[in-house]
Amino acid sequence: MPRIPSVSDVRSVSAGVTRDPGVRATAEDFGLGVAQGLRSMSGDLGRLSRVLKKWADEKALSEKIGQGDVDEGDKGRRPQKKDSEDSPEAEGASLALNVENLGAAQGKTTAAETVVRPAAHRVGLRDDSEALINEVADASAETAKRSHKELADLEERKLKALPPEQRAEAKASAADVHITHGLRLAERQQNLRGEAVIAKSEETLARLQAQAVQDPAAAEQRLAEGMETLTRLHEIGGLTEAEFTERSGRFTRELYTAVIQSQPAMDAVADLEAGLFDDVLGDPETKNKLLAASRWRLQSELEQGKAGVAETVERARRGEAGPGVLSAATRRILNAGSLADAELEIGAAEQAHAIAEERRFAPEAELRALLDDPEPVPGVIGERAQALTREELGLQVERLLEERGADPAAYVMGQPAVAEAFAAAEQDPT
Repeated sequence: MPRIPSVSDVRSVSAGVTRDPGVRATAEDFGLGVAQGLRSMSGDLGRLSRVLKKWADEKALSEKIGQGDVDEGDKGRRPQKKDSEDSPEAEGASLALNVENLGAAQGKTTAAETVVRPAAHRVGLRDDSEALINEVADASAETAKRSHKELADLEERKLKALPPEQRAEAKASAADVHITHGLRLAERQQNLRGEAVIAKSEETLARLQAQAVQDPAAAEQRLAEGMETLTRLHEIGGLTEAEFTERSGRFTRELYTAVIQSQPAMDAVADLEAGLFDDVLGDPETKNKLLAASRWRLQSELEQGKAGVAETVERARRGEAGPGVLSAATRRILNAGSLADAELEIGAAEQAHAIAEERRFAPEAELRALLDDPEPVPGVIGERAQALTREELGLQVERLLEERGADPAAYVMGQPAVAEAFAAAEQDPT
């Protein structure tokens, strides 16, 4: 989405090269002259204090000499001729000059403050404006109105901190800040609106991809809907030509990539090898990556399918499985041939379990004879099915005999005749 040029895009110019005399000042204008005047005045006042004390002492001594009232401590002291530069009149003149210099320096400082304070007010208010703009999080008119009011309130508080005579000039100097604030605020809100449109369009395209995965048969229709959205954005200027080309191509690749990855690996490999997705994927590199990933996934799924079949066969040997016991996930993984083989193995295990259970308490010799019987197993059709059933029957008979050897007492107590005898004994009152 095109952006309005920002003031940050304009190269800044330092104050040293500006032609505006309002932002230039010498060191004296900012108070150095005042400091120098005060320092000079401090020295002059100290010197004047010493001269006045000396003058007063000599005057008192002269009066004593005129009256003849001179004590021992005053002997040897005589009034000295005053130098013109140490006289009170000279010191007073020097003091008046320093006071005049101080007043001139203070005037310069006051004049400098009338320049600096409005400039500082304008610069500070511009920083406040930028901070308020950065806090804007939506493009509503209420937010814009609130931002303008907050800036005005901030300025009023800053103006109250200035001397009353400088407030009008400071406020006038910052008038352009309010205009710039409005432009920058409009730019910020326009960018937020553009970002919201882009986010909503990306969300829409992602949902179309998810719907294509849920219903692969409708993938072309979901693709057409997404392309229509992107085309309309391009037509109204929401996407440049380059952006439209890049985004539409990426949307197509992502949609069909998601569809391919959601398929059973065997189907994905077959479709990719047949070139069914060459046009929509756009480049051979994407196809090759998907094909390699699908082949690895196929190996993993085949191993999972084998494990599922083995677990189901084992359950059938224990009499826990029944017809159609393979899970939907396992059936989805296996191809037609593997599924048929799995169903034969499960059927053989169920048939062998039924035969072995009928002879659970038969003598071992009878069980061995059953294994050596050349007659086909009743109810089993097909040579492969017969072979698998006999193999399973041998496995289950051996397992039955091992259980007997491990716990003979359980074998004896589990025989029907023994169980009936114990039941009758419990019911016999004698």
